[in-house]
Amino acid sequence: MGRYSRLRFIRSLDPDHDCERISNLVTRYEFPLDYRLGFEYAVMVDNTVPSISELLVKTGQFRDHGQKRFDDTMLFEYEMKRAGLDSPHGHTAVRTLNKIHGRYDISNDDYLFILASQTLGPIDWINAYGWRRLTDYEIRALVNTNRRMAKLMGIKDVPETETDFRAILDTTLRERARYQDTNQQATQYVIDIITRWYPHVLRPLIPPAVAALVDERLRPLLGLQDPPAWFTSACRGGLRARGRAVRLLPPRPTHRPYTPRPNSYGAGWTLHQLGPCSSHTEGGAS
Repeated sequence: MGRYSRLRFIRSLDPDHDCERISNLVTRYEFPLDYRLGFEYAVMVDNTVPSISELLVKTGQFRDHGQKRFDDTMLFEYEMKRAGLDSPHGHTAVRTLNKIHGRYDISNDDYLFILASQTLGPIDWINAYGWRRLTDYEIRALVNTNRRMAKLMGIKDVPETETDFRAILDTTLRERARYQDTNQQATQYVIDIITRWYPHVLRPLIPPAVAALVDERLRPLLGLQDPPAWFTSACRGGLRARGRAVRLLPPRPTHRPYTPRPNSYGAGWTLHQLGPCSSHTEGGAS
């Protein structure tokens, strides 16, 4: 299989009828790490809206069980999609997440903003740092897959296109995003989690590196300081260099789809393990 063989196959599919198949190829074969990093970046963007950061801080889950809470956010998305959104397992995963969310008064506007950020975050990350840019086919398939997920979750007024998703994201950032202490608290919880992934000698570099990768317009809303311009350029340039290097590597074999390896579940996980720890029953997963 050549480096672009899978892309040629993707182009033979229909981004409307085959959206989940294309999404699976993009997220588990073509760009598994970039997709995950873009999703993690979107979690930071969500914290710019006070109604979202307030809930994240109030539950105590990020504060007291941060790694699990962080892992669960991504594992729920994986579990909903891995066998197909309309498979029995996909429906069970959606019902489980809806049950957790049902404990709170989360507005549809907040759901739409999170949906938009977590749809566009990986797309924008891949286009900035991946080994190639996504095609319109792939973007359309990713959007369609998340539209179906959102409808199963009961989210209303789900946008139709990538342009519509961007309108929601931009409008919310313009009209509702503002600095609040809970934004900074929730963001610091995420930075603390990421920092612990690295050896002690590298840990002082992680907070400014995270800030360097956040849009400079959003940093004040999250309580982040601007890193030096050279440091920001180095971080972003390093990621682009990594993308160019990946382009030279052979594609991921068909028999080895990406599977999460969350720090919280060294021996693997089951769907019923995902969600808030019992000691903090008001926690949730977004």
